[in-house]
Amino acid sequence: MRQLRIISIALLAGLLQVSLLGALRVEGVVPNLVVVVVVCFTIWGSASEAMVTAIIAGLMMDVAGAGTFGLATSSLVLISLVSVMVRQLGVDGQILPIRIALVAGVSVLWSLLHVASIGLGAIALAATWRVMGLEIIINCLLVLLCTERIFRGPRTV
Repeated sequence: MRQLRIISIALLAGLLQVSLLGALRVEGVVPNLVVVVVVCFTIWGSASEAMVTAIIAGLMMDVAGAGTFGLATSSLVLISLVSVMVRQLGVDGQILPIRIALVAGVSVLWSLLHVASIGLGAIALAATWRVMGLEIIINCLLVLLCTERIFRGPRTV
């Protein structure tokens, strides 16, 4: 039952990312629900759950996108591994400010990976940093909607 929950959330996050969230642009920036979900699975789940989510949602984003195939999946797998490493260092992501900081950090990593795939010269542009800043803020606001119950399911007593 737990595996079905993980796969369902990963599929839903990937589907929302490639369909609905593209229409919800804020100043030209698309919220990145998949990054937030991968971090939340790292915090409230296990490393394997975060990795499965990264692969499923990343493949959906790669198949639906017109960019470099495999960039989203590899970026999400790297984000999953970095998040797991941070968790294993003893950082408690269940505390809200730390959870927001984790999402901000992986959002920076996501943005830098994707900007670097365009060309390293794009990192020096002011517009790049404006878009990255907005995406970080939007993703940090999005993580406020995520709760432990969504990722762990109802608890049995």
